[in-house]
Amino acid sequence: MTEVKKKTWHERFLQGFLYAGLSGKTYQEVAWRYRKDNLSKLRTGMRFAFLLSAVYVLAILTGIMQEQRLLFPYSFLLVVSAVLLLIGRRSSFRGPSKELVYLYATVMSSIVFAAILGTFASGNTTSAVTFMVLMVSLGFFYIDIPVRFDSMILVSIILFSILVMEAKDPGETRNSDIMNAVTYGALSMAVNWMAAPRRFREYVQDSVLEKAADVDPMTSLLTKDASKALVQNLLVSGKSGTCVMIDLDKFKSINDTYGHLFGDEVIQCMGDVIREQTRKTDVCGRFGGDEFFLFLPGLNAGEAVYVVKRLQKAFEEHASHLSIPLEGTFSAGIAETWDRVSYDGLFKAADDALYEAKRKGGNQYHTAAAEARCFLRKQRFSYSVMIMDFTVWIDLFPEGNEVFL
Repeated sequence: MTEVKKKTWHERFLQGFLYAGLSGKTYQEVAWRYRKDNLSKLRTGMRFAFLLSAVYVLAILTGIMQEQRLLFPYSFLLVVSAVLLLIGRRSSFRGPSKELVYLYATVMSSIVFAAILGTFASGNTTSAVTFMVLMVSLGFFYIDIPVRFDSMILVSIILFSILVMEAKDPGETRNSDIMNAVTYGALSMAVNWMAAPRRFREYVQDSVLEKAADVDPMTSLLTKDASKALVQNLLVSGKSGTCVMIDLDKFKSINDTYGHLFGDEVIQCMGDVIREQTRKTDVCGRFGGDEFFLFLPGLNAGEAVYVVKRLQKAFEEHASHLSIPLEGTFSAGIAETWDRVSYDGLFKAADDALYEAKRKGGNQYHTAAAEARCFLRKQRFSYSVMIMDFTVWIDLFPEGNEVFL
């Protein structure tokens, strides 16, 4: 039995400081969840800040409010919140690093506003209440790993202390503001230290539950819905590739002859083969029963053929070592993506090709010239173009596999 090595206190402290108690790998897997959570909260906060600052600026400019010293901080908040809201709506501003920059730009903008409001925009005898409230609130509403959160709080305290020293005369109020900033900042860091591990464990639990819902329990491949969602995202982002539909040959006869338990063993065998013979970037799913689905990003139909041949050879080898040795074969339909292809169109092309392969007796693959099918359906190309496309695809498949137009 392998003995589990206990971590020392400083190793536990470092893990908590860097990854909120998670391992580095686990943190990377769930980091998008905390970014999404915080982005949602901050965008709501920025909308409120925009409306509030707009009301204050309008009231000051129209003379309803006579507090002219408030014009600068609320004008600053109005402009910054408007810019951040516009940036947040841009689809190009996506990705882990950009989202992280957006998060901290939003938080720091709020902190700068509160610091200015509590120093230059307030009198010598007025405490910076808004800044202190914001400091405490961050610990409860903005959850992040301590290494980043604590750094942000420390920078905020230093910035606020500098502004207080510049804006307020020496005295009880200035000293009180600095002490309060340190106290509330430390409180905020303590709250985050306690809340972050719990919140990140919840993210991990959510991730585990979602993965369980997206994975077929028998084969450990993706479910139909999960496969469809992933492929749709790839197609929308402009990713090209090839779709492969697989159907086991004579599977009903196997179930009737040897029983459903052995049928399940055959299904599991096919799942093992697919996981072993495909890349991590490939989308591999079970569509129910004995049907399987592959999407091979970056591969054309010719390259997908070699993947199918490798799968056929591996399945035949694995099936011969089952509890009841079996001559394992399957049929496959192959369809390559084309311009502005939809998931439904690509799936239908591969499914039609699979039907053609099954119609011809099984244990073979059939390729659909997806782009030619699309153009022929929409633009009614001449017979000569069909012949030309047919000839090109025959050259790609010298072993005589027909092309389905």
